[in-house]
Amino acid sequence: MKSTHTLIAPQMSPIHFRLLEQLFRDIGFKFEIIKKVTPDAINCGLRCINNDMCYPAILTAGSVVEETLRRDADNPDQNYAIIMTQTGGGCRASQYVSAIRLALQKQGRTDIPVVPLAFVPGGDEKWNQLGLKVRDLRHALYAILLGDVMMTYLYQTRPYEVNPGESDGLVENISRQLCDIGFNDMDDDIFMDLVQTISDKFSLVAVHAAPKPKIGIVGEILLKYHPDANNNLVDIIESEDCEAVVTPIIDFFLYCSSGPIFQRKLLARPPWQAILTKFLVDFAEKRKTMINEICGFHWPSIYDLSRKVAADDDSDEIISLANSMGEGWLLPAEIVDLIQHGCPHVIIAQPFACLGNHATGEGTRAPITERYWHSQILSVNYDPGASATNQLNRIKLFAHDAKQYHEKHRATP
Repeated sequence: MKSTHTLIAPQMSPIHFRLLEQLFRDIGFKFEIIKKVTPDAINCGLRCINNDMCYPAILTAGSVVEETLRRDADNPDQNYAIIMTQTGGGCRASQYVSAIRLALQKQGRTDIPVVPLAFVPGGDEKWNQLGLKVRDLRHALYAILLGDVMMTYLYQTRPYEVNPGESDGLVENISRQLCDIGFNDMDDDIFMDLVQTISDKFSLVAVHAAPKPKIGIVGEILLKYHPDANNNLVDIIESEDCEAVVTPIIDFFLYCSSGPIFQRKLLARPPWQAILTKFLVDFAEKRKTMINEICGFHWPSIYDLSRKVAADDDSDEIISLANSMGEGWLLPAEIVDLIQHGCPHVIIAQPFACLGNHATGEGTRAPITERYWHSQILSVNYDPGASATNQLNRIKLFAHDAKQYHEKHRATP
């Protein structure tokens, strides 16, 4: 399929996925990430996907089906295929591939392949159908971390920039340069040099010194990072003269990977799984530590995050580390970490019908606010029928509270 098909992939985080798109092209694939989710794509999802599916399923499946059919109509001489990550467990994401195939069947296009991007053996699908190698996964780690570095700097800098648009322009230029360099020859030395270069360039951006109120963003992975899915939540926060704090996306992948480590005793997972997983997680954590040293970020390790919600004393536990449904224990752990580091106002972006996210987000809010009485946590629901005006008004009121809190505590000697 490398020579005969163009792979169409959904968007999740524009900064990160631009680099991942280049990574797959370096491997040899004709690879296209969908840049925007249009109203037509959402309508396609509503027509083709069972309405019991979650909002991310409707949005993702609708976007890839609509984009593929549109491209196929515009360029019938080119063969197209859809690539979709394949998870497991109780999350509806485990049904994305079959849902997209059913959607294509309803459109009479069973000739378009749907390729699962799965790395773990088991289940109905063959794993690693793209034939990815260990070096490709290592390069993917570099791409994700570089995206996290740019995203973190962007959100730390843009609310304070003296020259509006300078930070966005810098991200665009750096992203273009990273794509020109490519990932085929990237190693630790090149990677760390690039991190240092990004840090140096952002340090030259002229900024105002007065700090602004911080509002954290947690929630379901797609809604957290995809501006089209969360109705440009970061832009709304910044328009209210606040700073959005978004944790690095690498932590979600480390959380997903670290299950065998934390669940060795809780769920009697095989010891060899914990040993292998710990080696992979520690490999990524070492590079996170190096980034923290260069950039001065506060990126806690996945081990530190786990200790924020789980303890040896069950009475002090917010959630069990055996809870790995959806964002599981990571969501409350990120909330606690944000509160502990000067961001007591946190928004949970929740998609309609995501039971795991709703149960975890709502179920842990009470013990968190009881422990951190000065914190405020706002749940914002997203789905195709949700009122954007209602979302906007609630976020604006929340930002107003954050500014009042900020002014009060800034004035306190």
